[in-house]
Amino acid sequence: MDPFKKLPGYRKAPAGLERKILRLIPRVFVLGTVLVLLPSAIARLWTINDAAWVASKFISTVDIYAIGLLAVLWTGLFTVGVGAFTVMVMKGPAYVADAYPLPDADKPRRAGLPRSGDDGDDSTDDNDHNKHATRYARGTNIKPLESDKTDS
Repeated sequence: MDPFKKLPGYRKAPAGLERKILRLIPRVFVLGTVLVLLPSAIARLWTINDAAWVASKFISTVDIYAIGLLAVLWTGLFTVGVGAFTVMVMKGPAYVADAYPLPDADKPRRAGLPRSGDDGDDSTDDNDHNKHATRYARGTNIKPLESDKTDS
């Protein structure tokens, strides 16, 4: 069995804006990082002749803003990149999934008819609460409340 069997008759969608975005992300990453770190470098050059405590406070403030802006830039680029990659993958070729045979896929059974392998007679079960239980609780050991039992 070929795990990557392409769906027959599938047309591959043409590349769009997502490819341009993916090609642009590395340039924006490098250029954006340099531009965000530039004020930090300028702050160090600008405060050479100032008092040490003033220069330290100013440089620390600029560095904190630069680190915060870098985190926002990188997170945004990562998010946009993941989105563009997802769109690119979704536009790619379609593959055939594993078959999951359904017993009544071609003709759904009518309400009230037993399922395949089920004789429909719940009265012979070990659990005598099955005749009062909902279809979701049948086959479990969950007993219905006395107030829920109705004789019909």
